[in-house]
Amino acid sequence: WDTDGNSCEPFPVPPSSFLDAVTAFLQDETVDPVTLQTNFDRFSTQVFVENDVDPSSLSGDFSCRTNSDGLVLFAISTINVLDQDFALNYEDGIDLYDLWDTWSSQMVKHGPSEMAATMQTDSAAWAFYFLNETLLEETFSGIGLALGLSLVVLMIVTGNIIIAFYAVFTIGLIVVDVFAFTVLVGWSLGVLESVNYVVVIGMSIDYTVHMGNAFTSSKADTRNERVVLT
Repeated sequence: WDTDGNSCEPFPVPPSSFLDAVTAFLQDETVDPVTLQTNFDRFSTQVFVENDVDPSSLSGDFSCRTNSDGLVLFAISTINVLDQDFALNYEDGIDLYDLWDTWSSQMVKHGPSEMAATMQTDSAAWAFYFLNETLLEETFSGIGLALGLSLVVLMIVTGNIIIAFYAVFTIGLIVVDVFAFTVLVGWSLGVLESVNYVVVIGMSIDYTVHMGNAFTSSKADTRNERVVLT
């Protein structure tokens, strides 16, 4: 890439030769040994408007894209297989998306005018990477919010800010323990895991509230006696 973000690689086919190259590809009479079809047999329905479509009814000038049979070149679809594993780290996956999207944009910029409406899509890989980025951010923000609210609830219930802080610290350790367990068993961060990390705070606060309240409500004279009774 140059300093302006342009690809140093030219468009594979000069714009003036683009339609000729497509025509030569479709007119190649070689039969695919797997599909037993020629290029025209296999791809014509994907790139040409049907015979019964009147080119004059379409917006724009299609005269340069109409062959002797009256077929109009309408669209071209290409499928590219990347040599990267689907289960990439989401940050690497997003970097890969940015590189591919930039390359695709440069192909549109430097390609023939017929490619002006070109777009790239995927088979859910890009969405998967951005989903994981969002899950990671919202998991930690959800945990922080839940712990903050837990602190407020515990201070109200126990009436003791020290006990409330100890209880929240205990809840935090429970969350860390759940994190460690998921890593230990080899689970990756997903929708269910993200929800569970926040739900576990609601489940663990129930026990800490009872223990904290029992400790502060105890009539014992010393801390040790209160712990025993709790």
